[in-house]
Amino acid sequence: MEWRIQIADEGSRLTVTAWGAAEVGGFLAYLQEAVKQPGWYPEIPALMDFRQLDVSCLSPADIVQLAELHLPYADTLARSRIAVLVSRPVDYGVVRMWEALVHQMNLTHAVFYSLAEAEAWLQAP
Repeated sequence: MEWRIQIADEGSRLTVTAWGAAEVGGFLAYLQEAVKQPGWYPEIPALMDFRQLDVSCLSPADIVQLAELHLPYADTLARSRIAVLVSRPVDYGVVRMWEALVHQMNLTHAVFYSLAEAEAWLQAP
């Protein structure tokens, strides 16, 4: 799993683009790196572009681990709007399973197939 993290010059959005075969360690690594980026702040809207990420290799146990590794960031992530962009129904389903496991984090998030819809949702008041 590889990723790239970008923060828009004006600090209006954090974008994480990930590709390859998904791995639990890869999610943890980009999460730890994202919160250390210059220009990052807790309320920054975030676009997680997973259109080229294959999550079909993740097991149910992996998805539980993914949920657990996000818990230490609950207070920080709960202040951001998070749009997850996927390209396949299997990816959509895996993200929805993750959502069910992190419901106690009170995240403001949504899953999209369309970049335009994800961007519009992130910019909405």
